[in-house]
Amino acid sequence: MSKSYHSHTIPSRPGPVSIAFMVDGRKLRETRDPGADVSDLPREARNAIAAVWTAEYIAGWRAEVAAFEADFAAEELAGRREDVNAERDRRIDLPKTVSLKGGKTFTVDMARGGRENISDLGITAVARQLAGDQTVVSFRDADNIDRDLSPAEIIEMGLVVAAQVQAIHLKARAIKALDPIPADFRDDRRWDLDPD
Repeated sequence: MSKSYHSHTIPSRPGPVSIAFMVDGRKLRETRDPGADVSDLPREARNAIAAVWTAEYIAGWRAEVAAFEADFAAEELAGRREDVNAERDRRIDLPKTVSLKGGKTFTVDMARGGRENISDLGITAVARQLAGDQTVVSFRDADNIDRDLSPAEIIEMGLVVAAQVQAIHLKARAIKALDPIPADFRDDRRWDLDPD
């Protein structure tokens, strides 16, 4: 196989050099990054490249590559963090089984509207309890079953829901703090929450 130098193109700003060769009568093109080994190239090509690939040129190229890689890594990390946030939100919205100390067990709707309802009921329950009002309130669970709950039970339910949301937020923060964020961040083992 005979390899002969044909031509080269060196960009005006730091970047790879494109080199054309004739190999057994076929024209081939090869690209080399600044600072790469060019000892296998014909002398004419090496001399032309050496005239341009000064230490300053090579340093400029490496700085541009490093800046590009840093920008790409930052964008990738930001995207991965957004993906973790989406998984966090999905998990927060999943129904939650609540087991109260008095023995009542039921599932609550953890989607935004359900959590807001539980929060509103909890605030009202605290005010009632402080006023000595122990009126039972009917609460519709995620299975559309009405549950009669005392103010204390509503407060307890609200605390369980709040603890679940906080635990999921803490898991999301821990995952986002990993370097790198693992590709399997959606795996249940990364979100190992207590069942209740």
